[in-house]
Amino acid sequence: MASTRRSLGWALLALGLTAVLGLGVFPANAAYTTTQITNNSSNDWRPQINSSGQMVYENYAGGYYQIYSYNAGVFTAISATNTLTFNYIQINDLGQAAWEAWDGAHYQTYFYNGSTATQLGDAAYNNYAPSLNNLGQVVWTAEDGEDGEIYLYNGSTGVTTAITNNHVNDFQAQIDDSGQIVWSGYNPINYDYDIFLYSSGVINPITNNNYGDYLPKINGGHIVWYGHSGDDFQLYQYYLGTSFQIPNTNYVTYFESNNYQVNNRGQVVWGDLGGNGDLYFYDLASGATLQITDNGQYPQINDLGQVVYQSNTGGDQEIYLYSDFTNTQITNNSVDDWYPQINNTSRIVWGGDTVGYWDYEIFLATPSGDYTRYYFTYTYSDGSGDSYQGYVYAPASFKSFLPVGGSINNQPLPMGGAALNGAYSITGYLDDFDASFDKKSYITRYYDAGVGQNLGVSTTDTTTATYVYVADRSTAQESGYAIYNTQTSLFNTTTSASFTATAPAAPATQPLWVGYWGPYPDLTEDQR
Repeated sequence: MASTRRSLGWALLALGLTAVLGLGVFPANAAYTTTQITNNSSNDWRPQINSSGQMVYENYAGGYYQIYSYNAGVFTAISATNTLTFNYIQINDLGQAAWEAWDGAHYQTYFYNGSTATQLGDAAYNNYAPSLNNLGQVVWTAEDGEDGEIYLYNGSTGVTTAITNNHVNDFQAQIDDSGQIVWSGYNPINYDYDIFLYSSGVINPITNNNYGDYLPKINGGHIVWYGHSGDDFQLYQYYLGTSFQIPNTNYVTYFESNNYQVNNRGQVVWGDLGGNGDLYFYDLASGATLQITDNGQYPQINDLGQVVYQSNTGGDQEIYLYSDFTNTQITNNSVDDWYPQINNTSRIVWGGDTVGYWDYEIFLATPSGDYTRYYFTYTYSDGSGDSYQGYVYAPASFKSFLPVGGSINNQPLPMGGAALNGAYSITGYLDDFDASFDKKSYITRYYDAGVGQNLGVSTTDTTTATYVYVADRSTAQESGYAIYNTQTSLFNTTTSASFTATAPAAPATQPLWVGYWGPYPDLTEDQR
């Protein structure tokens, strides 16, 4: 959700592609290398993967389930043993996880902070259907003996907040990375369910009609839900105060919550589970609806606009990738491969049968490439203790002069160097990206030492206590650069001189800067 800076000279081709259909720039379709992650005699499936490649998945052995995490070759059991069933398993970019489990009497929601799992809500009632964002916030539905209410848990503070407190049923809550929450709630005036939005402490209805509206999804402020038109159920979308029916959904009569998804560009993918297996892709920027396939299930979309799905071809389920208007088969075998997921670095995971009957393992498909994601932390040297984190893509060869733990101290004057008063530190690598990622850089997290809290980063012109507004900046002195906005997929060549982070609490106006520092290794003079 942060803005991204790229060299304009290197970005001209990508800019031209963006203007064609407004669909953004897909990474080039590159060869994938498949790696088997688990190898045991029990069943492993329904994996989830975050942007760093960390995973959580479900293991079934001896009649019971357990959740495991996987990180760089290390497997860790993170849930209780002897659990009868799990649902809503998910992992965020901090390596935290959430899930729903059946304890024999009630459904319970759990939050894993990276070391310990905590049960949320009153265990005497059902606590179900959690949704986890990249700030470590969890929302879920908690029953109280009368109805269902929406609750929010802040993983940074350990505080639980009741979002709704009424005498009607509220359920199907989802939360995005700016802390906005949506859910379906009963409307006693219309005698049906409507969609509600919680943002900056205020609840507003998104729908108000005489038909049912259910299963909302939210990402980057884009809300999609399943609603009745009076004739049948269709998909609807809300963004920036406007609601509309997504084109070409009027003939689709049945949806499930895992069969439509929205990314932070407002692109939507969905499928018809009524029998024909058609999958469709809608792009908000262009208004275009494209059919991906006539034989697919369980589509998932990342923020690059890439879609993975499973398809029954030749008598078994195989995994496919839709990217750059092209379908690519990822698996090709005689056994079933199920429930694919794709992260924002184009890595794909799924559960695959290895012997032709009930022995599923976790597999990872990684795009082959010569570019690396370099993670960094920028720490201010003004004594505030504040810092921010992010990453930038550059050739893998840069590792020779950008070692993990290495620092870059000088700031170039045109970039406001003297005002920043701090240093970058390289904190890690992630390899195997193709050239389409070159020079993209992101700010992902701001740490406000004054309140002891990590703040998310957003390009939305709003500020709350949980995320920082970052305005695009490109000065005349850096005329060779442009801002690439990840929400609109467009380049902004404005010469506005404001690139600041503002929050209600300290720091009031701390400048942020991040850019591509290559292709020359003289980093003391030019940190781009």
